Amino acid sequence: MSDFKCITVYCQRHAKPITHKNAETQCILGSRTDVSCSLEDLNLVSKTNLTFSQIYVSPLKRCQETALKILGNEVFKSAKTAPEISEYDFGILDGKPFKDFTNQDNEIIENFSKNPILHNIPKAQNYLDFSNKIRKFILDILASSKDQEQIMLITHLGVISEILALFIDLPISKIITTLGTDYAMCTKLEFYVNTKVVINNSDTYLSQDRLITLPSHIFAKIKNLNIKI
Repeated sequence: MSDFKCITVYCQRHAKPITHKNAETQCILGSRTDVSCSLEDLNLVSKTNLTFSQIYVSPLKRCQETALKILGNEVFKSAKTAPEISEYDFGILDGKPFKDFTNQDNEIIENFSKNPILHNIPKAQNYLDFSNKIRKFILDILASSKDQEQIMLITHLGVISEILALFIDLPISKIITTLGTDYAMCTKLEFYVNTKVVINNSDTYLSQDRLITLPSHIFAKIKNLNIKI
């Protein structure tokens, strides 16, 4: 394995947002809806004892608040705010309570869930752009990081699912439903990068229902799903 470097990436999901404390306010939370975490749930988040060489945090409040709790004041100051790992913009449905969904809204989100690339939500972010942004962010980190580095991302379900989709041959909707990370929980990934291979990371390949985006010189392992760090 001398030609490979191993980089561990911790993908931490934010604590439960205040909108999800009761059925009346539950909604689709994307990048347009910037709400705080529930204080009750945020208080259940513990400070980690792990150390990281790089820390990236989504700019949205729910991730910034979770990061402060997990990292503590001093380490939090060294974290970088990364718009690249902000949540998807759900357009006209972003922040809309589920109780107010019309039949048309339900049809839109059902089609989107089946294939977000082919069925975009009105006024939403282009899903291909969202996927490629995350892909480039991860691949740039893997290219620049050294062997045995530990990296922390504090982000959202949509972002974590897209990272998993880099190397799991499943539609994104299946990844969210079967491997989705719970609130305030973490997924630990190990990436092995062949340092002897140089390729163009801008290449993308579109399959029927998602991008196939992890280059052949990188392979990855899911070490842990839904853990507390």
